[in-house]
Amino acid sequence: RRRGSGRKKIGHPLRLLCAELAQAASRRMTSADEETWLFDSIIGFLKGPEWALPVMSFIDDNCIVFDSEEENKLAYMDIYAAFKEMVESLMELHLNDMGVSAEHFAAACEKFSNSDVGREVLEQILAVDDFVSFKKMMVKRNMELELESLKALQELSERIAAGETTSGDMPPGEEDDFEAQLQQALELSMKEAASNGVSTEVDTSEIDRQAEEAEDADLRMALALSLQLEDERAKLEAIANEAPPSPTPAPAAPVPGPADAVQRLLGRCVHGLHRLRLRELLRIHHGIR
Repeated sequence: RRRGSGRKKIGHPLRLLCAELAQAASRRMTSADEETWLFDSIIGFLKGPEWALPVMSFIDDNCIVFDSEEENKLAYMDIYAAFKEMVESLMELHLNDMGVSAEHFAAACEKFSNSDVGREVLEQILAVDDFVSFKKMMVKRNMELELESLKALQELSERIAAGETTSGDMPPGEEDDFEAQLQQALELSMKEAASNGVSTEVDTSEIDRQAEEAEDADLRMALALSLQLEDERAKLEAIANEAPPSPTPAPAAPVPGPADAVQRLLGRCVHGLHRLRLRELLRIHHGIR
């Protein structure tokens, strides 16, 4: 049985966002210090271990499945659903623990939306609600890890060629460290290959190619998130410009739960931050071409 299946599902993060922000603007906090404290607390959570460890571990553990091909595999959707559930739960629990209302959260996000602090981790929030953005984020991370692996292999190959190997007894406390064991096994394998006359050098052109693919993946993710924001803004503007069909008042909308309000506001939280990130990536992209 899927964990959290009984919890109310969280809606689209930008649905009814204009109305929510209008209400928040009319009830702004009177203390600037309180706003600053609230936003700093949220950013502290997004940068802290309670958020970073589960989110980054999930991304690193699952990004290997994602490649740069256009085909959307069934496994992608399963991983996406699990990621959404985890991130929604983390955000909901944190705001509940703080006792923060949706209005206060919206006011803080609106005030600091043009700040560059926390923009990297906030990409993950917006990616929750859009599969295309999520996929590009996972492809980007997969490319980054592949590049890190190639660089590590190159460094190890250079150490072996220079006779600076570190294989042998592992330091105390690392006997049960899987990464240390893997590193030792890889080093021994490459050393044996080198002793048999097999080249262990890593082609530098492969590293350059992988670095370029990682940069392109970063840019594609930024563009996808920007397009998502523009599309949502256009939809909201179209709804706002529509004339009411009749003077009959519409029935009262159901009162959203805390999780619904939080998820609707996440998109606004990263709007200004991600536009800044996009400009930087475009500048870098054109600068290296």
